[in-house]
Amino acid sequence: MKTSVVVINWNGAEKLKRYLPKILKVEGVDEFLVSDDASVDQSITVINSFPGVRLIKRDKNGGFSSNVNSGVSKAAGDLVFLLNPDAVPDTDCLIKALPYFKDPLLFSVGCNTGGNWSWANFNKGFFWHYMKENLKLIRLFGPEGVVEYLGKIYLIN
Repeated sequence: MKTSVVVINWNGAEKLKRYLPKILKVEGVDEFLVSDDASVDQSITVINSFPGVRLIKRDKNGGFSSNVNSGVSKAAGDLVFLLNPDAVPDTDCLIKALPYFKDPLLFSVGCNTGGNWSWANFNKGFFWHYMKENLKLIRLFGPEGVVEYLGKIYLIN
């Protein structure tokens, strides 16, 4: 199973300088990409300074959810691990998550090092979920309206 890490960036040059070296240490990754949402800082220069990181350069800022879609659509992995540019994942976080993907009802795996998993709300309202034990109701908001998906989300501490 091929895995991709996609870092979602907008004007995060300083964060990329500080945290991208830590992200690149994640084990079990086949490709690293940074999807840049038309940054006007030095993000492109910073990204290009890391050999082996593929840049997805957007010419127009479309916002967080659009940038996520661009990054995921360009990823070659069967599994895509999304990260913000200031993430500090454990080096074995992906390897710990892989066994959960044997479950055919699995929608996503989240890694938590402390924080509130009772709900998550991503910008622009395109994706949100709320959780009750292992069974989750996922609502996707898009031009077609609301689509509901019943599946599982595992949380790894």
